[in-house]
Amino acid sequence: MEKPAPNAIPTFRMAAERYKKDVLPGKAARTQADNLKELEFLFKFFDSPPAPLDDIQPLHIRQYMDLRGKEGKIRANREKALFSHIFNMARSWGYTDRPNPCAGIKGFTEKGRKDIYIEETAFNAVYDAANQPLRDAMEWHT
Repeated sequence: MEKPAPNAIPTFRMAAERYKKDVLPGKAARTQADNLKELEFLFKFFDSPPAPLDDIQPLHIRQYMDLRGKEGKIRANREKALFSHIFNMARSWGYTDRPNPCAGIKGFTEKGRKDIYIEETAFNAVYDAANQPLRDAMEWHT
């Protein structure tokens, strides 16, 4: 098990670097690429100067969301989700015992795609492979 040196104060970067090494390789290629881009933005905020994990509070997450949301609300939501996952992994690795600072911090509202038409062949293929609760939901929406 890889833990920070006894006198080292675990930072967001330390947790993120371990995440990149231990968790990211298990994700799909597109997700890996997205997460690496998202980390660039997270590092600009949480690693300049380096932020000790135990010092990151919900207020800091809200500040990040508000700042990042000026450029892209959806991207801010994805980056918050990545931060949250990294923080949870850091807890499991023993880097911190603090509650996840993302808890209770609302993301930006996202609008779903409403104008997509599913062809009958695609619908039937999913329906045929679905379990009963999904089939019930699909029938309810037809």
